Amino acid sequence: MHGAGPDAIEAALGRARPRESPVQAALHRYVEGVIEVDRTWPVDLARMPADAPSRERRDRAVREVETFLTRTTDEGLLRRGLPPGFAASIVPLLVHQVARNLPRLTAAQAADVAVHALLNGIGAVPARSPLPQPRSG
Repeated sequence: MHGAGPDAIEAALGRARPRESPVQAALHRYVEGVIEVDRTWPVDLARMPADAPSRERRDRAVREVETFLTRTTDEGLLRRGLPPGFAASIVPLLVHQVARNLPRLTAAQAADVAVHALLNGIGAVPARSPLPQPRSG
């Protein structure tokens, strides 16, 4: 991960203070920071250079976010029982869509939309059916 975009991602993660801040505050700060980064330097972590230092830096940031998302689940902000890695795969997609499709909103306003959608969904009425359970056997 070379350059200003990756540096900005790491800075946004640092400002969110995902290990010590209350989870909802950290989630909003992280999302807001990544929206700002995405609007300035669109960065796809999956397409970052494969050299060892870049890969290590990218992997460290991904692990930090995954650890934080586990904390958000452990503290009851995200629903338990989701497939492993689901939240970690949805958050960047949601943030990217909000960053790109709501350009008239400030990063803070866009983060409000993204975090609300993440935590509450977009349905007008809460779903009544349980999550599908993985098949065994």
